[in-house]
Amino acid sequence: MIFLSLLNQLILHHLEKEIVYFSIEPFVIVVTSPENKTYDSSNILFSVELDKEVSEIIYSLDGYENITFTEDLVLSDLEVGAHSVVVFATDITGHTGVSAIIYFSIELFPTTIAVASITTITIIGILVYFKKYRN
Repeated sequence: MIFLSLLNQLILHHLEKEIVYFSIEPFVIVVTSPENKTYDSSNILFSVELDKEVSEIIYSLDGYENITFTEDLVLSDLEVGAHSVVVFATDITGHTGVSAIIYFSIELFPTTIAVASITTITIIGILVYFKKYRN
């Protein structure tokens, strides 16, 4: 009987050393920029907030290849039209989380076109003025 009690204690002691405790709590990935809206620039700040330490952060723009990043960056030279971005992050225990998909669009009208139109009209006006008064 004493032998079985010692054996049980030995087995339990051994098992306690082998058990690894960890939490499988989901983590939050929030894309703070871009937002679900229309932008009038083809260069957009890309920023993400995480609520726990991660070992890897990846984004996919418009469903294309996954790109690893570590800090805020600028998505540059985006084409006019609709876009989407999603972020994947892996925590230090190997669990992967996914952000909500952010849908945004680039429309360079009216700001860019208005500035270009005003510039063109101004140049034409100056040329007409100098041509008229130069003679």
